[in-house]
Amino acid sequence: MNDFPKSTISVMFSLASIVVLSSSLFAQGTLFVRNQKVGIGTATPAYDLHLVNSSGGANLWIEGALSGAMEFVDGDAPADERIAQFLASNGSFRIRGLSDALSQTVPGIVLDLGSGDVGLGTTSPAYRLEVEDTSTTGSILRLQNGDGTCDLDPNVGGLTWSCSSDLRLKTDVRSADTAAILEDLLEMDLYNYEVIASGDHRLGFIAQRMQETHPDRVTSSEDGTLMVQQPGANELLAAVQALHGMVSELQGKVADLERKLKSKEAE
Repeated sequence: MNDFPKSTISVMFSLASIVVLSSSLFAQGTLFVRNQKVGIGTATPAYDLHLVNSSGGANLWIEGALSGAMEFVDGDAPADERIAQFLASNGSFRIRGLSDALSQTVPGIVLDLGSGDVGLGTTSPAYRLEVEDTSTTGSILRLQNGDGTCDLDPNVGGLTWSCSSDLRLKTDVRSADTAAILEDLLEMDLYNYEVIASGDHRLGFIAQRMQETHPDRVTSSEDGTLMVQQPGANELLAAVQALHGMVSELQGKVADLERKLKSKEAE
């Protein structure tokens, strides 16, 4: 069988299977079709198309004159929502939705192969991660873990976070000691410093010094760099409430002294 011309493919049919014996495209024994499953590099395909490359490198290579594309179709999905396309074109790799007429329905996910920037909802990301949805004025990013969920809404004036705060998610609920929180925050020393990597001048904490007063706020990253848990907005609000209480108390004392002074002047 090895004497077949290189332009032909020799196959063997046996027990409901097809095995390539010689081909200009496949090495001997590389392509197998068994039980309506196709195996490339494996004689026992477990899926409709099963590729195995024991020598390393790419398992699948798709190339076109201008782009390489592959579509996946979900026959049970609604019209114009059943086609997902993987596309490499113009220096980017995209995963996007297509209509039944094969026109783009959503930008999807884009990886710029030159810069490494990733875009969600945009075809031309300008940052390492750019998330865009101009069809809404609400939240466009959700972060969730075992504790709760937070949504991010970018506004003209800044960012607004909305986080889960349902009573049903909490236990041991007590009124906050705002004075104690204020005292705790006042023990956190702030420093002006220059960032070595960028030369930027910043105001913030020094982790090693924070360890001395608030060790529970300091953690270590995988490379051993120390990180500080920043005071949250609720802690800052508690401190403001404590200060407001102190100011109100002082205002009351000042008003009382003024009344006494006026009373003496009137005598």
